[in-house]
Amino acid sequence: MRIDANTSRKDRLLVELVLYVAQKSESDVHFGATKLNKILFFSDFGAWQAFGRAITGAEYVRREFGPTPRNVLGAIEVLEKSGRAVQREMTFGTYRQRRLVPLGDADLSGFSAEQIAFVDDVIDSLRGMTATAVSDASHRLAGWKLASDGETIPYFTALLCEEQPPLTDAERAWALKAAQRINA
Repeated sequence: MRIDANTSRKDRLLVELVLYVAQKSESDVHFGATKLNKILFFSDFGAWQAFGRAITGAEYVRREFGPTPRNVLGAIEVLEKSGRAVQREMTFGTYRQRRLVPLGDADLSGFSAEQIAFVDDVIDSLRGMTATAVSDASHRLAGWKLASDGETIPYFTALLCEEQPPLTDAERAWALKAAQRINA
């Protein structure tokens, strides 16, 4: 991803929110790539549920460790190339952690105070949780359960109950076709 005059508003917002989350999470020993992705996901999907619109509008896909913004690696690359952040490999116990370290402040001009307060609440609610615990929490969500690996998780799934009986193959096929029609 490159940031220039043709860059979408969604991608610009994602870059700035990635940097903001990294800034706010500097003191969290459990903060790394997995936790960054989940904070972004819970912020966007939670805002969509609470306010009817996501904060960044980024597209999220199902990955092994939970939902991930499709363009997150591009956003991190933009931050690194512009000298606004660096990635560091760290060891935490027996785990290797890839941590984004901010070198400057995020530009919050594209966000409302309400949106930033919402993100702050998500960060605070997940502070101290390990990447595994946050990942496990994301695996309980209907959107992650309905999607296949690499598939987009539609925002409307934020309205679905977390705990529900298992879907039959026919119900899953219907839900996926309905999601594709909605996103078309």
